[in-house]
Amino acid sequence: MAASAPRFTKPPAIRQSPDDPTRLYFECQVQGTPKPDVTWFQNDNKISATSTKHKQTFNVATGNNYDVQLEITDLGPNDAGTYKIVVKNKAGEVTANVSLNFSNEEESTSTPAENSTEGTAPTFIQKPIIKQENDGKRLKFECKIAADPKPDLFWSRDDISLQDSGRYLIYCDPLPNNTYVACLEIDDVNATDAGKYKISAKNKLGESNAHIQLNLDNQDQGSSSSVGRPAFSVAPQVRMFEESILLEGLCTADPVPSFTWTLDGKAISAGARYRQGILSEGNTHRIFLEILQLTKKDSGTYKLTAKNAKGDGSATIQLNIEGIDFKIPEGLPPSFLNKPTIKQEAKTAMIQFDIGADPSPSLHWLKDGKELLNVDKIISRMTRAGGNKYNISLDIKNLATSDSGVYKCTLSNELGTAVANIVIKVAGDQATLEQQDKIAPAFEKPKITKDTKQKSIKIECRCQGKQEPKITWKKDKTEIKDTANKYKITKTKEANDTYIFILEILNVTSTDTAIYKILAKNDAGDSQALINLTVEADAEQPKDEEQPKPKPKEVNGNKMTAPVFTDKPKEVTATDGDKVQIQCKVTGSPKPEITWFLNKKEVKPSAEYVQEYDGTTAKLTIPDGYVDDSGDWMCEAWNETGEATQTVRVTIKEKRGKAKRIRKAPPKTAPKKDEEPSKKDQRKQALEQQKTVPAIETPKSVETASTKETTSTKETPPTIEIPSIANAEEDDRRVPLIQTNESIYEEQGPRRPKPTDNKPVDKPKRVSQSKLDVISETSSSSKPRERKKRSPLETHTESLAPIFIEKPENITVKKGEPTFVEVVVDGNPFPKVTWYKEKLEIVQGVKFKTEVDSTTGIATLFIAKCRDNDESLYGVTIHNEHGEAHAEFNLYVSAPQIRTDQPEEVIY
Repeated sequence: MAASAPRFTKPPAIRQSPDDPTRLYFECQVQGTPKPDVTWFQNDNKISATSTKHKQTFNVATGNNYDVQLEITDLGPNDAGTYKIVVKNKAGEVTANVSLNFSNEEESTSTPAENSTEGTAPTFIQKPIIKQENDGKRLKFECKIAADPKPDLFWSRDDISLQDSGRYLIYCDPLPNNTYVACLEIDDVNATDAGKYKISAKNKLGESNAHIQLNLDNQDQGSSSSVGRPAFSVAPQVRMFEESILLEGLCTADPVPSFTWTLDGKAISAGARYRQGILSEGNTHRIFLEILQLTKKDSGTYKLTAKNAKGDGSATIQLNIEGIDFKIPEGLPPSFLNKPTIKQEAKTAMIQFDIGADPSPSLHWLKDGKELLNVDKIISRMTRAGGNKYNISLDIKNLATSDSGVYKCTLSNELGTAVANIVIKVAGDQATLEQQDKIAPAFEKPKITKDTKQKSIKIECRCQGKQEPKITWKKDKTEIKDTANKYKITKTKEANDTYIFILEILNVTSTDTAIYKILAKNDAGDSQALINLTVEADAEQPKDEEQPKPKPKEVNGNKMTAPVFTDKPKEVTATDGDKVQIQCKVTGSPKPEITWFLNKKEVKPSAEYVQEYDGTTAKLTIPDGYVDDSGDWMCEAWNETGEATQTVRVTIKEKRGKAKRIRKAPPKTAPKKDEEPSKKDQRKQALEQQKTVPAIETPKSVETASTKETTSTKETPPTIEIPSIANAEEDDRRVPLIQTNESIYEEQGPRRPKPTDNKPVDKPKRVSQSKLDVISETSSSSKPRERKKRSPLETHTESLAPIFIEKPENITVKKGEPTFVEVVVDGNPFPKVTWYKEKLEIVQGVKFKTEVDSTTGIATLFIAKCRDNDESLYGVTIHNEHGEAHAEFNLYVSAPQIRTDQPEEVIY
């Protein structure tokens, strides 16, 4: 069992015997492995274990929990004072103080009882661990402490105090329930940072300590005797593969060192769950440990020790299995680019071949099923050949017939694995390669092709191999086979032993989002490639307007589901000026809309806050993090069936020796008249608009349009309200409304008088021709509208505030048809374009899509299948750091409807 520093599971408390007022007990419960030692003090004087006045007991409760008691007999005034308990084992120690005061004989226990409820002494609820940041250039010691009140922290290395300055950053951030995360960060790590680190946490009720060892051995530059001794300049790296974790240490040494790995002090031996290997490039060596079939027991402290004739060096890393997520990066799975060749010099045979991979792969050798770790006999080298290509060589020294056998080379990275079986025969002192007529499978980078019309996706993998490889497809570790209306697997053979394997996914839905794997195998070896496929959920197709609109229950045949966050994101810690990225995994159908908040205030997408969502992972990237960006970031996911939120704590520390930077407030992009509603309110309003079409309330006696078509009663001609000429420019931004001479009540203002039956019917009122031309400027033509075509904008050498070269025009569109609106804009830098419906910012989705071409300056808003509630006033805002501009236009659906809030212009 791994060692653990002592901690109090029950803080010290005072209990007085009800039967004997002269007898008093201090009681607590502690935890620790191995069994800790306990020492009691009164006013800094050690209490002897053989004292007749004080009786000490220490009993096992359960597991590694122990009940501790100090009994005081013949209680008197001289027993008053501060009692301290020290609990210690080899992993650390913890202390607590309890005050015993006497005001008189009757109140002897009242004060201690109050003190025991004032709070708790510090205890370590998570022992210190070491994490890497900034590609190993920064180390972070992190532990968690329970204490009330908040403790003061003191860090030291080899008993030398460390101060919160220079390369060292010390902080203690609060967590719920009187717990804290305590951290020590070290920038620009080097070998001199190795040593024994100690953290002391102290408050008025006690003190607790914990230790952790950091090994970063380096060569002593001034001593010729240590030249060539293994030296680690950075801590080992952790890489997550699909079904394993790779620990990778980098050291310099000459000659090539042997190595060992340990977990919590116990040696790791070869076995089915571990792969070990070393790759050399000159005097630099990459040493690997790959852990398969992961379990929680694989968490702990790993130590890598490298040793050669000049000495030894070591490095450690703390691994927490639960804190690592597998993500497929952009890159290339490992593949063999040519057949192996063999060269021989004296009694050393060199097997060479080329590979392709990105990121760089680990390499593991087996001979007849046994690991090749004897560096005096075998040396494996990898040299970069340019780009993502490498040359691999295996040197076999002191050739003997026993070196004959099957050498299995395994290459692995985050995108896949490649295995080649190389058969070597040694006759006398000559080595040759056997079975050269076979080639292990090798994949090129897979291609994904989406066919939106057919609702299908093709994954195409080109593979070379001789003999023909046997292929297996998997989705999230489950094998895929030909399935009617779902999966179609095909194969095409090309020249040069090359094959094209295709998996076609039919009737694609969001449930097809997964990690897909293709495995190829023949007698010469095997290979596999991973493909990360994300399918966005489409919204339900609009139904015919004449049919009732029940609440949608399915989207493209899949049940609608409310957004769900599938994991808990890790806290983010960075330094002022660092690139900061927050990721939350969230799914839902239809695809949720994502909104980010900082301390409950919405943060809109911008160059300062880049927001992405691919249907499974919501990302917020801050390219240049400021201290002001610290706080509680909340990711909100919303769709028609519900919403969910996830909060991530972000801490950005000031850079030592530099003044705090202040982020400039971004320019406002919303319309200026009224404060813009939050995106959450916008969505609620949008849903309401979809449910009911806004209309002016009319009395029951007023006939609807559909009623008029089916009745034969006489109708009075409609009257039309007309804007005043003085306000014509402002009225161009309003959507006119047909007004009959029936009684109508406005939402605000006085009611209009109802015409009496004995009054003659007024003459119909007409709109001026100029106003009618504006209203029906696009409806008079039945020709389909064409997209704008423009030559590129002029290149600007000076700053330029945003300008409209062409403003938007009013649009009339038939119900159920799509449409688009275009503007031409310019500015330096090129402006950001934001579209609005009324005062609500338009968010891209199934209904609305936007497009910006910064070369020609054309910005386009696309609207799918227009409905009555799409008829509205729209706006577009363009802005950059030098200013902003705004323009508006009207969208009319079906026949032009004319409405205005201005006085009527009547022509008789």
